[in-house]
Amino acid sequence: MGYRIKVLFIIETLDIGGAEKLLLSTLKYIDRDRFKPVVIFLFKGDTLQKNLEDIGVEVFGPVLKDYDVPSLKNAFDFFRCIRLVKKEIQSIKPDIIHTHLFFANIYGRLAGRAAGVKKIISTYHCTDYTHNIKNSLKFKIRKMLDLLSGKFLTHMIIAGNEAVKIDVETHLKFNNLVLIYNGIDVNEFLVPSNKEEILSLKKELLLEENDVILLNIGRLDHQKGQEYLLKALPLVIKSNTNVKLLIAGVGPLEKELKELANNLNIENKVKFLGKREDIQKIIKMSDLFVFPSIFEGMAIAPMEVMACKRPIITSDYLGAREVVTNKVEGFIVPTRNEDQLAESITKLINSPSLRREMGEKAFIKVSSKFNISKNVKEIEEGYISLLN
Repeated sequence: MGYRIKVLFIIETLDIGGAEKLLLSTLKYIDRDRFKPVVIFLFKGDTLQKNLEDIGVEVFGPVLKDYDVPSLKNAFDFFRCIRLVKKEIQSIKPDIIHTHLFFANIYGRLAGRAAGVKKIISTYHCTDYTHNIKNSLKFKIRKMLDLLSGKFLTHMIIAGNEAVKIDVETHLKFNNLVLIYNGIDVNEFLVPSNKEEILSLKKELLLEENDVILLNIGRLDHQKGQEYLLKALPLVIKSNTNVKLLIAGVGPLEKELKELANNLNIENKVKFLGKREDIQKIIKMSDLFVFPSIFEGMAIAPMEVMACKRPIITSDYLGAREVVTNKVEGFIVPTRNEDQLAESITKLINSPSLRREMGEKAFIKVSSKFNISKNVKEIEEGYISLLN
C-alpha cells in the first residue's frame, strides 16, 4: 500500500447523535487504500469511540476534557481551547481536516490553520441560522466567527441537504459550498428482525403483543416538537386503544414532557426510553415513526426508520420533502398541528396494508438517495480535487 491521504475528522463529541452516526457510517465506507482517517473529539461523550476503533480508525479525545461545550464570551477559555486543539493536530500531521458541528468547525479551522494544515473542509448539518432569531452579542460573535473562518480558512463547505444549503447560502453567503447528501449505512439495516428478540424487547418494555407501536427518536427539546405528538395521542386513542408511544432520547424537556403526558391522562400509553443503544431493534419492533420537528437539517433517524421499511409521519419543516414524498413514503403534516398529526397517525394505524406499502417505498427511497456507501464517493472526490 502506497501513501494514503491522512484525513483528520474533528467533531464535538462521540455521543450518539445524527452527525456522530453520519461520521461513523462515512468512515465505514471511505476507501482505505487511498485515505487514512483519524478522529479527534473535543468534549466528553465517547459512546461511539469503540465503534470507530472496531473499524480500524484511530480516535483521540476528549481534547477539551476540562470543558463542557464552552460559550464564546470567555476569551481566555476560547484561545486556550484553540491551543489545545492545535497541539493535537500537530501531533497527527493531517493532509486534510474535515470538521463537523459548530465548535468543531470553529476550533478546527482556527487551530488547523495555525498548525499549518492547508486544506480544511466543514460539513453543516442543520438550518441553524434560518430558525435562530437571537440577536444577542454572543450570537453575533458566534455568527461572525463562523462566517469569517468559513470564508477565509475553509476550502470546501459541504451542506448535508438542500435545506441546509439554502440556510448557509442565505445567511453566510459562502461561495465554496457544495451539496452532498447525508446518508446512512443501509446495509446495516438489512438483517431480518429476530422474532424472539422482538417479543423479548416488548416484554422488557411491558408492551402487549398486539400493541400498535408509534416511535419517536430525538432529543427532548422544543425543536423536536414532541409536545405536539403527545397532544395528538388522546385523539388517536379514540380510534385505537391498543396504541402505545415510545419516545427514545434525553434532553432538557424530559420532566416537562412527562408532566404533559400525566396532565393529558396518557401516561400509561407513553414510554420515555431515555438513551438507548438498541435503536435498530426498537425501530423494527415499531409500526410507524412520527417526527414532529419544528426544524431540521437532514435528520438521520427518519432515514434509519425508512431503511427498516417503516412509514414516516413528519412535520413540514424545511427539508422534510427531500426525505418524504407526501402520501408515498408517509405523510407530511403542518408543524405544531396536533389535529392533522392525529389524523395521519390514525390513517396508518388502521391500515396495516398501507403501512406495508409505504414502508416498501420508503426503503427504495433511502436506498437510492441516502445510502452512505454511494454518497461517500462524492466526499472522496472532494478530497482529491482539493489536493490537486
